[in-house]
Amino acid sequence: MSCAQFLALGKDDLSYTLAFLDGYYRTEDDPLIIDNDGTRIKKLAEHCIANPSEDLITAADKLLKKE
Repeated sequence: MSCAQFLALGKDDLSYTLAFLDGYYRTEDDPLIIDNDGTRIKKLAEHCIANPSEDLITAADKLLKKE
């Protein structure tokens, strides 16, 4: 899925995808934090707006993956 396709999702599908990505990039030892203000996800959305042809997982790797 490209960033453009991701941004074109409906509100519910967008929310589910963001929740999945947020959980996917957390480790077992990370505390459960609900990103209510959307800080991490806003960064991903802003990146996707600037790079619509990039794959979503590539963008998520850059912004959400821990070193």
